[in-house]
Amino acid sequence: MKKVSLIAALLALLMILASCSDSNAFRVGEAICKVNGKGYVSLQSAVDAITGTSSRGFDDTVYTIELLREVNDDILDENRGGVVIPPTFNGTIVIDFKGYHYNQVTSATECFKVSGGNLILKNGTVCNINTENAFVDVDRANVSAVNMYFGGWSTKAAILKNGANLNIEGDNEFDSRIEGKFFLDKTSTLTFDGGSNYIKGITDIDEGEPGNIILKSGKINVVHGEEGRIKEIYDNLGEIEKSNIKFDIIHDLTMINYKGATCTEKGNIAYWECDTCHKLFRDSSTNSEITSADTVIHALGHDVVHYEAKDASCEEKGNKEYYRCNRCYVYSTSADLSDTLTYNEVFCFAALGHALPEEWTIEKKPTCSETGLKTKTCSRCSYVESEYIPTVSHNLSGWKTDDDYHWKECSMCHNNVDYESHDFTEWVQDSEHGVQTKECKRCGKKVTEEYHDLEEVSAKAATCTEDGNIKYYKCTVHNDEFFSDSSMSSKLTLSDIVITKLGHELSSEYDIDEEKNSKTCTRCTTVLSEDHKWVCHTDELNPEFHTSTCTVCGRMDFVKEFDFDDNFHWEKCGANDDWESTKKNIHHYVDGKCVICGREKNK
Repeated sequence: MKKVSLIAALLALLMILASCSDSNAFRVGEAICKVNGKGYVSLQSAVDAITGTSSRGFDDTVYTIELLREVNDDILDENRGGVVIPPTFNGTIVIDFKGYHYNQVTSATECFKVSGGNLILKNGTVCNINTENAFVDVDRANVSAVNMYFGGWSTKAAILKNGANLNIEGDNEFDSRIEGKFFLDKTSTLTFDGGSNYIKGITDIDEGEPGNIILKSGKINVVHGEEGRIKEIYDNLGEIEKSNIKFDIIHDLTMINYKGATCTEKGNIAYWECDTCHKLFRDSSTNSEITSADTVIHALGHDVVHYEAKDASCEEKGNKEYYRCNRCYVYSTSADLSDTLTYNEVFCFAALGHALPEEWTIEKKPTCSETGLKTKTCSRCSYVESEYIPTVSHNLSGWKTDDDYHWKECSMCHNNVDYESHDFTEWVQDSEHGVQTKECKRCGKKVTEEYHDLEEVSAKAATCTEDGNIKYYKCTVHNDEFFSDSSMSSKLTLSDIVITKLGHELSSEYDIDEEKNSKTCTRCTTVLSEDHKWVCHTDELNPEFHTSTCTVCGRMDFVKEFDFDDNFHWEKCGANDDWESTKKNIHHYVDGKCVICGREKNK
């Protein structure tokens, strides 16, 4: 049998742990309390995780709910309905407020409705602003309040029935704003054991059969008129028991607000009245009792001042002779204010209005930069009516310009008017003259300047026979203008552009044949040839020894030609007609032609 009980207990414990991981567990940023490290968005969801939907818990099982922050009804809808512990629960729940507040402002239910097990509230504040419902409603269960503060404007402190127990322990306090009414049936027990308790009344649910009230310690404040039953219990305590209790009968006070006295009616000071015994007190501490006469502020009486009759002026009404109280502003024709008048009956002479001339007086003429001023003066008083005269138009010159702006000058105020930047049209190009023109749309100013249409010319190396050039930009509009780059930052001359031709670089040796001498260019392989330039030489000792030397290439050769007659031929200089040989040889014909000089034999 004990084994079965143990198994049941383990199963119940597993159900409790499972319930603590329900869908209400710890929504980030929303949790207001925790149980066993898991967060819940409301006290009720934490209680549900403990109690579940069926009986759970054992007499010695304790579950602690810890608050993580203030709980106001505006946090989540889950916190608006109070906390309900079902009758199937028989363990103990401790709600540790950790110094935080639990505020039930708009709830239509009790803050805590406990129908099973034990509930311990500690270390915090519960406020119930609702005027109809109790802080705790206990049915067949036990509730303890330890170091708690109960505040607000509730009409009921607690409801106890069917063997319920409410223990008020430690440093508790019930705010005096709570009406402090406790409702008990004959089977229930209310115990005061510490703290400051405000009791306005004990109501027995079972009429004529009172519940059980125990006074152990603390401060017991009972509202005057409701002290009978509590005082009887207190009076029946022994001296030692009484020493632990401070028992006071306090008045059920209503504040009477201050009302100021008038000239003819009394007023009163602010004071407090007990709703039960109707005693009057100067303040809420009830230390200073006063009489009704002490509360009276006597009527002040009129403060009457006499005023003479006065004629109406241009701006103010005239009035009859009158008397007036300077506190309540009653008007009268007599000093005792026996007959009263209205304001309009006293100030019955209408203001005259100013007597102004029809024509204006010009005080200052307007200009184009300053307004003028004209006035009219009242003939009865010193009032002056004045009006500004608007400025007149400028007397403007034609447009004046500089490179960036145009304006007109007023000949009166010498100020510049319509001073603004030029608004030019697009450029219009004149390719024939190489210029472009734009015109301001407003003032007509024209600006003409050269324009360039650049063409890039690639670099070209110089050769032996042709000039080269650097890379440059040529203006197709102005054919004689050249630039180093497309931004035209540097203008070039023709000499800056041209790379002079290199000329041939000839070999050092001549190529020589009988008629010409030649040299080859080492860069371009061009061959340059020319005829020999002969200089003739004759040996003085042997006139028949005749040679020629080329003055260009230095070739030495016998440059010979033949001259002939019918019988003989002889040598002559092919380069110089001044020399011919004195030695003559006969022709040697072969096939009718001399094989030496080439003469053809006469037939």
